[in-house]
Amino acid sequence: MPTVTWAAASNDVSMRASKILAWNLRRLRVAHGVSQKRLAAHAGIARGYLTRIERGLENPTLAMLDRLANALAIPMAEFFVAPKAADVPPAPLRGGRPRKSTGHHRGTAESPPRAA
Repeated sequence: MPTVTWAAASNDVSMRASKILAWNLRRLRVAHGVSQKRLAAHAGIARGYLTRIERGLENPTLAMLDRLANALAIPMAEFFVAPKAADVPPAPLRGGRPRKSTGHHRGTAESPPRAA
């Protein structure tokens, strides 16, 4: 997969503010190790709405940005810091359910033999 830099993602000048917000919201959420589901719950919004903000498809109100900043325990101004031209998007968090611990499972070679 080719690497997308900030410069490549910000070609449309009219979308620059929403892209900066989207970029930083995702960067900060991932840096804090918080899933979209958990951040949405702490901010009191729908996960789908948060996803659209992170994709630059929504223009949240200042009150909404304040709720997101409070949920991440950051100053709201962090959402508007312009990335450097060479910056790349953060890697996504590992999704899905937590893995179960390894141990003895029925039917494995590690299971004791059944009595006859």
